[in-house]
Amino acid sequence: RAQPPGGRAGHGTRRGFEEMLERMARDAVQGGIPVTAVVISFSDAAFRPDVTQARVARLREHLRGGDLVGRLGEGDVGVLLHDTGAAQANVLLGRLRRLLEHEGVPLPQVLIGMASRSPGDATTGALAQEARQQARYHASDN
Repeated sequence: RAQPPGGRAGHGTRRGFEEMLERMARDAVQGGIPVTAVVISFSDAAFRPDVTQARVARLREHLRGGDLVGRLGEGDVGVLLHDTGAAQANVLLGRLRRLLEHEGVPLPQVLIGMASRSPGDATTGALAQEARQQARYHASDN
């Protein structure tokens, strides 16, 4: 498949999913529902969209029906957890790590970051970007 001029293949898909995640998060927070966005970066799948998509499908099987999961781009998966604050999200992240480990995903090659918003927060946008930054920040700690 040819790449679009000046961009990477799949860029439009990633952009569309991230915009949908942000829109749904904003609507939930404005409606009084807390949300948490999670970005999982798989360095072993950075240039393998088929691997990333397979992991999206597998993660989807283990999330609630109202949660949103999709491919953000080169090895990145985004998850929007509805009605979930940071403390609840940490419990879920532990379960997701165990699932990935059970599936044979090399955990040292996985970065996970999250960002939460609650009703009344001044900022509702840029959740996925904040979660990515948090993942990178924690990676620099290790």
